[in-house]
Amino acid sequence: MTLATDVSAAPNPGADAPVNYLRSLRDGARWWKALVIIVAVVLTYLVINIPLSLAAFAIEASLRGVGMGELMSSPAPMTPVIFASALLSLAALLPVSLLLHRLLFPRQPLGTLFSVAGRFRWRWAGRALLIAMIMIGGISAAILAVEPRVLLTAAGPPSDPLPWLIVALTLMPLQAAAEEITFRGLFGRSVGGLFARAGVGTVVALVVSSVAFGSAHLAGDPWLIAYYFLFGLLMGIVAWRTGGIEASVVLHVVNNVITGIIGSVLDRSIEAGIDRSAGAGSPLILVHLGTLVLTAVVLIIVGRDRGRSGRDIAAESSPVTSVKG
Repeated sequence: MTLATDVSAAPNPGADAPVNYLRSLRDGARWWKALVIIVAVVLTYLVINIPLSLAAFAIEASLRGVGMGELMSSPAPMTPVIFASALLSLAALLPVSLLLHRLLFPRQPLGTLFSVAGRFRWRWAGRALLIAMIMIGGISAAILAVEPRVLLTAAGPPSDPLPWLIVALTLMPLQAAAEEITFRGLFGRSVGGLFARAGVGTVVALVVSSVAFGSAHLAGDPWLIAYYFLFGLLMGIVAWRTGGIEASVVLHVVNNVITGIIGSVLDRSIEAGIDRSAGAGSPLILVHLGTLVLTAVVLIIVGRDRGRSGRDIAAESSPVTSVKG
């Protein structure tokens, strides 16, 4: 499996045949395939996460010279090793999604998982990366200077920032990319292709994939529930309007990495683990969401200006069967 796919595997729809990325599986979509994706993703995560988590706790217990039970019941159980095991479990969804696409949609070239062009558009991803880094990095720095409570739960560095920083820089990009390709690229498109009407298929794909994404975070706080749903919805809109997963992957990666860097260096609450229980969230999280919305708008505008819109692929030699809407 490679990101570069033979674009000659299917005909070019032509400059006058708009392709909607979220509906590009129209010909092969079936309700049972969407169900298989959900079950396979959940089972894969559990099968990988359970042994990885146990191994991580065993390593930490050995390093500290305590029993696993004592470590797991301690008030600050989160460590870089344990956090890394969670991120690796999510990153494993990437190859699983590629395999599921091959098995469930054999007539669609693997590259169509990434964009209507039938490949991962690296040049466009690079431009999107530059935009996202400047905007999210710049706005986050301004927020930290004006109102740090928006991004910090407990101001102050953790006891050893370096391991946290290494995990954030190396594993968070893989985790974020895997989530986008799984929830938007694979599952969202499998839902969007079920409906004959373009508008209905697009809206249902956006909503259902966002609900699945939000539910996967197991949040119990209403503000966090709203945040994860809206975050997923925003990523889906970016993928739809730019004709592929590249910009949403970049946006998700940059958001997570910058948040991870801030937590690794400036927020000691990272050592207590990620709290998504009732009362853990606040309206302040919507301020950060606003940063992502602004960045997404710029990405969509730039993508459209460069012929990356989901409705304009004349410059893209697309292998995707044309689907209006």
